[in-house]
Amino acid sequence: MNKVKKTEIVSDWSQLEVKKATALKSLLVRYTQNHIEECEKLEKDIGSDQALSTTIAGMKNIELLKVSSNPTAQKTCKACNTLVKLVNYSGKLMHEYNISSDLIIKTKMDVYNIKSIK
Repeated sequence: MNKVKKTEIVSDWSQLEVKKATALKSLLVRYTQNHIEECEKLEKDIGSDQALSTTIAGMKNIELLKVSSNPTAQKTCKACNTLVKLVNYSGKLMHEYNISSDLIIKTKMDVYNIKSIK
């Protein structure tokens, strides 16, 4: 079992205790998958270009989306909420657990099945 110092940056999941690493990584994977699924639903309903612009606008007015009765707004709200959860959790991993942003990005890329960003 590896012990990571409080100030040490974690650049690999194996640097953490197995149970802790598994729990933290699993939640990151789940939040990423949830975001992908909600975005795919929105994209299927209104098209990819419209989904992107609607989600961007929705992030600016997320509170209005929550009370809307418009079905597209409700789907946009779900996509925005999953993004907010993902971003907040990524921040928590970096600030509370000293997980490197590179490891977080690599884990998300694995979920998205992206080999590298160019």
